[in-house]
Amino acid sequence: VVITAQTLSLTEIVEAQVGLWYIVPQFVGFVIFLVAGFAETNRPPFDLPEAESELVAGYHTEYSGIKFAMFYLGEYLNTVTVAAVATTLWLGGWRGPAPDVLPWLWPLLWFLLKVLVIVYVYIWIRATLPRIRYDRLMAFGWKLLIPFGLLWVMLTGAIVVLPDEFGRDTVLTALAIGFGALFVISLVWPLIAPRASEEVPVP
Repeated sequence: VVITAQTLSLTEIVEAQVGLWYIVPQFVGFVIFLVAGFAETNRPPFDLPEAESELVAGYHTEYSGIKFAMFYLGEYLNTVTVAAVATTLWLGGWRGPAPDVLPWLWPLLWFLLKVLVIVYVYIWIRATLPRIRYDRLMAFGWKLLIPFGLLWVMLTGAIVVLPDEFGRDTVLTALAIGFGALFVISLVWPLIAPRASEEVPVP
């Protein structure tokens, strides 16, 4: 998003999304951010700090009443913060259709609505996906998210910078050829890749 908007100012990033929200050209970055947000806020399926003991979960037994409510409030404040950052960077921030009546109210309502939509997605994922094992989480982060995120940063930089150097048509043609080659390789690779021999265990 920073590379696309070419600024670090959140206000200018929101202003740059007047014609098109960044969730459209930067959808992959949005998904990576949401997954990282799940892990950062310890939300399922990445709630591993609370999963070390399936029967007793720390503050669930140590605290009750308002103290327990404050712990849960802190957890959900983290979720709301991640949703607010995602709204600012990918969903156009506080911008949206607004009538001339009460012009100060509509930006606040639009921002709250977008934040609530992302929080709803977080709650929806919590009720849908099961918890994953720790080794699979580490493999998913190190082997998939980090390489794919770095690749997406490089691709975004190339799309922003290269048209000024070589022309837009040349860059679009090169990208189309590259994606076409990757698509063909993904179709052909299962046919030519060596398969592991299946050994029948001896009883």
